[in-house]
Amino acid sequence: YAMKTLCEAVNIPTGLRSFEVPEEDIPSMAEDASKIDRLLKNNPRLFSVKDIELIYQSAY
Repeated sequence: YAMKTLCEAVNIPTGLRSFEVPEEDIPSMAEDASKIDRLLKNNPRLFSVKDIELIYQSAY
């Protein structure tokens, strides 16, 4: 919440919608992100494609 408030205060876009990312692209974006092993292998939590999709949805 604090980051969103700060971004809005300094007129920085918030969310994927601000960048005109089509919402229907989220499933394929999540699938692509799940294949970036170098970013996920050191994460203490395992993420499924559905988990990543939910993160993108919350960022929309």
